[in-house]
Amino acid sequence: MAGQGPQEQPGHEWWRPVVSGIGALVAVSLAIGLVVGLVALGASRLVTGGGGDTASSSERLEVPDPSPGDGDRDDLHLRPTPLAPSGDDEADEGEGPDEADESDESDETDETDEEDREDEGPQISLSASPLQVSAMQRIDIRGTYPGAEGATVEVQRREGGSWQSFSGVSAQVSGGTFSTWVQTGRAGRNVFRVYDASADVASEPVVVRVG
Repeated sequence: MAGQGPQEQPGHEWWRPVVSGIGALVAVSLAIGLVVGLVALGASRLVTGGGGDTASSSERLEVPDPSPGDGDRDDLHLRPTPLAPSGDDEADEGEGPDEADESDESDETDETDEEDREDEGPQISLSASPLQVSAMQRIDIRGTYPGAEGATVEVQRREGGSWQSFSGVSAQVSGGTFSTWVQTGRAGRNVFRVYDASADVASEPVVVRVG
């Protein structure tokens, strides 16, 4: 048509609104990211007590290297700690008084036995030889009787549950000793002893087998 100029074709610049929308979205995203970053930074500051405090805490936690002057104190860790007394040592220490008491009791017992023997007076010790003989073989009777110089001891034999004089055989103590001999034809087991009638002291019996 005559008199009409060129006209703008619709749709030739359709991308412009799209670009504008994308730009707005990018701007909003950057703003949100900035806000989130600031919030996160503030939260980290609250948790750690601030950047300056964190640095100070790190410095407080650092262990300083030993200075040259501390060398004299290093051996403090190398010195052994004195051991406490063990239970065995204490037990050993506690046994001392008990052992001393036992020793004292033993000494007292020995002294008591000696006193008892002294109170009992002279003791007769007897032996016979040989202890196995044939009928009418000589049997030597010997013994000691200290403290009974000149005393007479009689030879006795056990017969029927009692002691009987053996044929009137006796011996006299001289120098604290005595000796005599007997013979018997009684076969079997013969039990002899010697007896001091004046002091009513008898020896321990001896056994001689005949036959």
